Amino acid sequence: MVDECQQYIKKKRSWLGRPNVEAEPQGGRGIHTDSGDAGVMDTKQWERFIGIAESGIEVMKQCLAPLTKISGYWGIEEVRHYQWASTGWKFCKTLGTAASRIPNWEEASVKLNQLLLNRITNGQSLRPLSTYQIRRLGTT
Repeated sequence: MVDECQQYIKKKRSWLGRPNVEAEPQGGRGIHTDSGDAGVMDTKQWERFIGIAESGIEVMKQCLAPLTKISGYWGIEEVRHYQWASTGWKFCKTLGTAASRIPNWEEASVKLNQLLLNRITNGQSLRPLSTYQIRRLGTT
């Protein structure tokens, strides 16, 4: 049987509103409660958690090829530093195309910074660049 993650056990306690209840490893027993609703709630939360994890895995699989391309051009350090793995498939794909157009990181970083500077001088926020702006990277 799979051992429950300690973080999940803590979260389960908070769902049930009983932080001092001792959780037991999975195996049919779970947390002892007086209500049958707690088991249903636990099951729904667990199914939601699994659904989110599975969709996250799919996104990471889709991002793998573009991120590999980007790291080949600009280096794995930049991919990690800017946390591009968490930006989504569309952004990764667009950034991979930009990396192939401007394979030199020094040149690309100057152009990326110019895009950010343009946003600031136009009164826009300093939020991450959009896919539209990344598409423009290869044309500027």
